[in-house]
Amino acid sequence: MIVLIGSLLFFSLEVMSDVEMVQQKSKTAKYGEYVKLWCAASGYKFTDYNLAWLKHVPGKEILYIGYINPHSGGTWYPVSLRGGKFTITANNAESTWYLYIDNADFEDSAVYYCAREAHCEYQSSAHTHIFSALFSQCSGSSLLALQYF
Repeated sequence: MIVLIGSLLFFSLEVMSDVEMVQQKSKTAKYGEYVKLWCAASGYKFTDYNLAWLKHVPGKEILYIGYINPHSGGTWYPVSLRGGKFTITANNAESTWYLYIDNADFEDSAVYYCAREAHCEYQSSAHTHIFSALFSQCSGSSLLALQYF
């Protein structure tokens, strides 16, 4: 029995280590543009987990933008963000999900994170932020910078 539990634990850890999420490193956009950020996943069944986007402006709280259930296509956004500014979609065939930002303005210049449900944390300069007990895998990050042209 102990051997079986140990084997299951090892297998579980091994499977988790194969999960990978990759997103673009940076994006520059013009004021007022429609911006698209992407995140690609591998190493697990894409439709089995909710997929989220988070926004971090240095010196401010992390903003939970919302998530998509790629199996059903259903999305959820906090009440304060339900005006169409942000849209989350998924392409199940490519195991990729997207964040669209409508009419980008300078408040949208930030670091954006994509995450898969379970538990996730990242290290900042002074402390560790825990997004919640919902995210097990986090990507790197995408820096969005807006410029006047």
